[in-house]
Amino acid sequence: MRCFEHPFGHSNKTMKTKPQTTNHPAFFLGIDVGKADLFCHLVAPGEVFSERFDNTAKGIKSLIAWLSKATASQTLAACLEQTGHYGDAIAQALHEFASGSTFVVNPHRIKAFGM
Repeated sequence: MRCFEHPFGHSNKTMKTKPQTTNHPAFFLGIDVGKADLFCHLVAPGEVFSERFDNTAKGIKSLIAWLSKATASQTLAACLEQTGHYGDAIAQALHEFASGSTFVVNPHRIKAFGM
């Protein structure tokens, strides 16, 4: 009995699949950036957490401590709106902290995505 011939020279009896690993983050963080406040929503497996922090050095330090405790060193993807200089410090802090990715997005694109 003859095996099916694969177009690239492999037969179905010798083909092996490798386990698929994902680079998907375990946690997703969305931040609504304001002049005085950072409204954070953390989506974890099976849970959602919300918290407000001051948009100050002390508030950002508290936010990073909160994330460190909540994520337990697992990968994190963070997204925040680009609101001029109001988001610069938190974007830099997240970039240094996050084991995943930090995205700074045009607020008009975020609003359009929700429509």
